[in-house]
Amino acid sequence: MILLKLNSLINIPIYIGSATSYRQKKFINYIYKKYNNKYFFNIFIILKYLSKAYLYLYILSKYNRSLLFLNSSIKNFNLIKSLANLTNNFYINFFYKIDFLFN
Repeated sequence: MILLKLNSLINIPIYIGSATSYRQKKFINYIYKKYNNKYFFNIFIILKYLSKAYLYLYILSKYNRSLLFLNSSIKNFNLIKSLANLTNNFYINFFYKIDFLFN
C-alpha cells in the first residue's frame, strides 16, 4: 500500500527543510544538506520510516482497528484528510490563532 509517491513527498514543504532555529542534535543523522540557512532532510531515511508507519496502518486496518489523525497545521490539511480517508480512519483538522492583546 503506497499512499504517497516520492514526488509528492518532495513537494510537501514540511518534509523538505527546517529552519536553523528548530535544529536539534538528534536530527543530525537525517540531515542531507544545508542550503540558504535551511537544513534539507534525507528523503530516503524518511521514506524508510514512513514505510514502517504505513505498514502499521495496514495492520490496523486489517484487524478492523481505528486510528485518529490530529492535525493543527494548514499545510497538511489535505494530506491528513486523504490519508485518513484512504485508510478508513478518523481525522480532525483544527487550527487556532493566537492573538496577543497590547495596551
